Amino acid sequence: MSMIAQECSDAPFGCYAFNVRVRGEESVARTLREKGYEVLLPSYIQKRQYSDRTKRVSCALFPGYMFAYATIDSMMGILGTPGAHYVLRSGSKIDPLSAEDEKTIRALCLVKGECEPCPHLEIGVRVLIKAGPLAGLTGILVNVRNRDRVIISIESIHRSVMVEIDHASVQLLEGHAIRTQRAG
Repeated sequence: MSMIAQECSDAPFGCYAFNVRVRGEESVARTLREKGYEVLLPSYIQKRQYSDRTKRVSCALFPGYMFAYATIDSMMGILGTPGAHYVLRSGSKIDPLSAEDEKTIRALCLVKGECEPCPHLEIGVRVLIKAGPLAGLTGILVNVRNRDRVIISIESIHRSVMVEIDHASVQLLEGHAIRTQRAG
């Protein structure tokens, strides 16, 4: 039995974070979907400026990461896929995403509006999103370029995303003082 198999033997079925080739997330996800795996790959549209045109390109919201449902047996099939490097661990233990992180990843896959990666932050006012595909998630309210946005963090991979949101669709969480947080 391989070293990874021994360490994974207690790993239950669940949604796991996998490190994959940067800018290869979509091709790895497509290959895994063709193999029958359920894959979560949140993305956003990035505007790229070329000398003669501006092009809108779909990019992974978390470069180098993709999420898939697996058991120990199916995990080995995922890791055998070209472009898939390793499953994320907590020390030497492989654990699935927390229920909250899994819910957040699923919701981010549904977002069709303005969404972009941002640095992982843990400061600012914590809010609860009340409406839309992100309803029920919590994040940090910030104002960037005179627009309200919420920073949503995925603690399992220490990454965050910033989503444009209507200020009326968030509510301040109890026990958090009101502050204005400016970014960018």
